[in-house]
Amino acid sequence: MSYANGERPAIGDYVKNKFEQPGTVTKIGLTPEGDYYVRVRWDDGGKELPFTRAKEFTLISRKP
Repeated sequence: MSYANGERPAIGDYVKNKFEQPGTVTKIGLTPEGDYYVRVRWDDGGKELPFTRAKEFTLISRKP
């Protein structure tokens, strides 16, 4: 699965979760079934998340 809006994840993407908490994608994983998982570093300085399904996030912006 891609992000909630269907975009394919990329390192450096700025995303938010369902609680509107923003962060930056630091790593991407792909399962054999084609599901994307991402690790996110939160803007508030919190701990980096373990791999989480990309569809749990919405893309805010992407570096060109």
